Amino acid sequence: MLSLNSNNEYRDRVYVALYGPSDPLCKKSPESFQWAFHVSPKTAPHGSFQTARYQLKKRVSLKSDGTEKIHWNSEQEFGLDAGPDDLVVEVQIGGIKATRYEFEECLREDPTFNDRVWMQQALLNMARENVLTKTSILSWEVIEKTVINYYVEQLEQGTRGTASMPFDLMPFAIAT
Repeated sequence: MLSLNSNNEYRDRVYVALYGPSDPLCKKSPESFQWAFHVSPKTAPHGSFQTARYQLKKRVSLKSDGTEKIHWNSEQEFGLDAGPDDLVVEVQIGGIKATRYEFEECLREDPTFNDRVWMQQALLNMARENVLTKTSILSWEVIEKTVINYYVEQLEQGTRGTASMPFDLMPFAIAT
């Protein structure tokens, strides 16, 4: 990955990625999706192996009494290629103006509930720490609604919405 600095030419882009559920009956329920952040250098072609994914993974273990205990663990994965088959939508929400370390610090909050809550908290941290450009979209409600609407439209048209698209060019972009 290219290192981050104040030179706009090398500024990394931040995307919200939506991964689809395996059950086709759940495809319109936000709770059935897996949410993640993708970070790619501005100069990298979309889907290049220079993309990093930041997400939560749900782990289920059994307690001694036989009941399930759910753990959420944050993960980083570097060197993504064209994207996993379950990636359904990826939307650019802004650019990083801080260092990669400062960006990643915003993601380090211990997950308290699920990936949606973690994403929302990470966006609040990014706003508080001022790590994204001033034109970045940081409202979880706006991002979630826009991404889901775009995904539903792609489903209805029989196409996949995995093309990288800046938020302000989204057909369902909601003014903030």
